[in-house]
Amino acid sequence: MDWTDLYDQKTMVEYANKLADDVILEIYNKKLSIYKTLSSKELLLLLRFPINSVTYMFIERLLRVSFQIETKSGVAYPKIDYELHYFNNTREVVLSYYHDYAINHAILHKIQCIFNHNEFLHMQTIKNLPKPQESLLKREDGFNLKKQARKILASINSFYVKLIKPKVIGEYSGWMKSTLSSRDLFHFDFLGSAREINYDIRSQIKGCYENIFFKYANKFVGAMDEIQAKKVSKAYAEFMDCALPLSIVEGFEEKYAYYKSRLNQWDIKQVHSFTGYSLNENFKIFAFLAKRKGALLVCHDHGVVNYQPFFAHADNELRFIDYFFTWGKANSDWIKSKRPHVNVKIINYGTPFLYYLLSSLKLKKWRGRDNNSEDIVVLYPAQPLTEFMRDLDSLSPEKFYQHRLNMLCLLKEIKTLYHNLKILYKPFPGTDSCYDPIQNDLVKSCNDGSIKVLDINVLPMSLYDKVDFVLWDSISTGFAESIQTGVPTLVFQSKYEFNCISSDEGKKINRELVKCGMVFYDVKSGINSFNRVVNDLPGFIEDRKEPIKRFKEALAYPVAKKDFLQQMEAALSNG
Repeated sequence: MDWTDLYDQKTMVEYANKLADDVILEIYNKKLSIYKTLSSKELLLLLRFPINSVTYMFIERLLRVSFQIETKSGVAYPKIDYELHYFNNTREVVLSYYHDYAINHAILHKIQCIFNHNEFLHMQTIKNLPKPQESLLKREDGFNLKKQARKILASINSFYVKLIKPKVIGEYSGWMKSTLSSRDLFHFDFLGSAREINYDIRSQIKGCYENIFFKYANKFVGAMDEIQAKKVSKAYAEFMDCALPLSIVEGFEEKYAYYKSRLNQWDIKQVHSFTGYSLNENFKIFAFLAKRKGALLVCHDHGVVNYQPFFAHADNELRFIDYFFTWGKANSDWIKSKRPHVNVKIINYGTPFLYYLLSSLKLKKWRGRDNNSEDIVVLYPAQPLTEFMRDLDSLSPEKFYQHRLNMLCLLKEIKTLYHNLKILYKPFPGTDSCYDPIQNDLVKSCNDGSIKVLDINVLPMSLYDKVDFVLWDSISTGFAESIQTGVPTLVFQSKYEFNCISSDEGKKINRELVKCGMVFYDVKSGINSFNRVVNDLPGFIEDRKEPIKRFKEALAYPVAKKDFLQQMEAALSNG
């Protein structure tokens, strides 16, 4: 049991979204000198993702402590001598607030003290004080030939774009390389000069955080008295102080002037990105300046979600853009359901990215088992397993952990039945090995080399043609990639994931995947599916054909780049 069993997640998400919007409106009404040239909508695009993301995290920590008080459970978080510092960009902000133990344990301790630290004296205190995970933000040092080659190509490409000023521009990424012409790609990475902290501006923004949160405090935890509400509001303001990176505050005016100059005499018609409307402030500044000149703002989905509510998308990038391209070719109106403020046009033509992976042989077709080998090789690329939640509407860490324990039970049972089983286990980047039951239990107990833990940087797609089947613990982008190759694929899905599906059609497709044996919800059913793959592979492959076809059409349909561009241009031209 965890806080998601005590509080309604959807309600908390709604309040958190309103809180973030009101904070940004308060900042806008301050008429700060650095943002004086922006409209309210432009400021919302610039600030909302970091403010919304870190607000989500603070509310989750608040509800976690409140739950512990209500149920008299949990741990006492010790005081940590650690102060937040300002980050360079939004990516660093999100990574640090999400993963850094010191940041998160420090705020949990502060909230516990506000609610009454004595309540936690009977609880177990964490003995090993966590340290900041600075390694998350480090880059590889030393000379790297491939990296240097990429930098040179990027410089040449950027020079070319600046020279010819194409009518269509896309933020450079692996996804975008498969979508637009290389001559239309640009690296939005302007750094600017060194800058000092603008404490006056940040103090005013900090006041906005505190004032607005106080109005919402009792919507999240109704049992707070006025003194506690004021203290929690102050804690929120201090926690949020570093949510806006240097690039958005101290470096904003320089970036604004740079991109405004670049857009001078540039007849730009379309601006495309996969993640830039959220994570790249350089791109966002360019985008709203291009919008002033009449350009269309276009966002492309960068993966697959199993018909989950698109709260994060809908309340961030989708409300600012004109078009959103999905990976499927079926109707996707469910994406913006229950979001009346979202007027974006959803386009479903499939994705050239999957087609690129297949045609470039990065995704190699599965050709069947090696008949000369007696081993059964299983690849298990796990989903994230962390101590803290990033999104208020996601599965809680406790439920993720319980699901991983269920997977552990399944793997143990299968190993008992098949002594020739070899498991390739790929932890998700950011997974703490100390928190992972697969590594702490199964890996340590198997001394025969039957389980190999892969490096987190290994791409699962590079191994699909080398294994007998792939096992997932969730339907996501990896699952969508693996089924393109034909490799036998199984999913031990949590019931929570199915219950969160927001589309009747999505539930129907998931039930079809269950019926054919690809998806299951318990260990017994998983063993049955495993036995079917091993003993009746032709029958399994035949039964899954139609469900896979429907899933691809709905969420992961490969389409050639040439065909995609033709359809995209027609859609954008016709409005």
